[in-house]
Amino acid sequence: MWAGEERGRAEPADDLEQLSEFRLFFVGLIVETTPFIAVASLMAFIFAFVPQDAFRRLFSGNKIVSIFIAAAAGFVIPLCECSIVPIAARLARRGLPLPVAVTLMVAVPSLSPIVVASTSVAFSSAPHIIHIRFAAGFILAVATGLIFLFLDRDGKLSAQPFPDEPERMCDCAVEKPGGLSFEEKVKAGLDDAAGDFTRMMVYIVAASAIAAAIKSLVPADIVSAVGGNSIVSVPAMMLFSFILSTCSDADAFIPAAMIGFSAASKLSFMLLGPALDLKLSIMHFSFLPRRAAVILIIVIPALVLAASIVVSLTT
Repeated sequence: MWAGEERGRAEPADDLEQLSEFRLFFVGLIVETTPFIAVASLMAFIFAFVPQDAFRRLFSGNKIVSIFIAAAAGFVIPLCECSIVPIAARLARRGLPLPVAVTLMVAVPSLSPIVVASTSVAFSSAPHIIHIRFAAGFILAVATGLIFLFLDRDGKLSAQPFPDEPERMCDCAVEKPGGLSFEEKVKAGLDDAAGDFTRMMVYIVAASAIAAAIKSLVPADIVSAVGGNSIVSVPAMMLFSFILSTCSDADAFIPAAMIGFSAASKLSFMLLGPALDLKLSIMHFSFLPRRAAVILIIVIPALVLAASIVVSLTT
């Protein structure tokens, strides 16, 4: 009887310990990611002063060269995936080659300066993962653009009709009317920043809660069994990234907290999410020709899986 009483006392104690671990981990993730989301929102304010057609003028030369320039531009354009998809699709409607537009959609959320900063903080103790993420992200963007260029060699893919632009989208992706005064641009920028901060924090809170639940509630032996097996962990983390649909500006903190998972599986999470997740799949079908959206759903996971296998074999 005493043994049963001891087990009865132990179970609530274990529950309280799990709850405390969940709360600590959840709050820690929110505290770490919020500054980067705030900076990303500030970029939405600044972007209100940048004419979107400036991008189209930048990529007006040779298509292959433009694909590499678009991939490199990811390192300097401080926008998240929800912003760049409608902007790049709008530019494609106005004459930007579709392969170049798709390269921008992959490169910008994968390589932006905010993503570089947040990943550097999240993986400060594992700098090799930082280097691999951005080298692989650049290659992923270029490879996606070149595949689209090959598939569009007869021009039929680009000739497919674009769907009508949805009324609801990321605030900073909404095209501003011309002739706004400085004060009107400031107001529009502040509205964009506030809207983007609220929208991105919803995803961050949800992703942090799920990651904290896995950390505190899933038995450690199960996590180790999945995380230590690259054959299982890479697809598992890709699926996790796809479903979470967290903002790329602070996504690195999620895999960084997944102790026991391989570098390849963490890389697969960070490569796939900015280029393709649940919300992005919906956006691709909303902004791009249907065939282009289908190609992205096939090509990007295949390239991410290939990159993860290479990393798994070489690290």
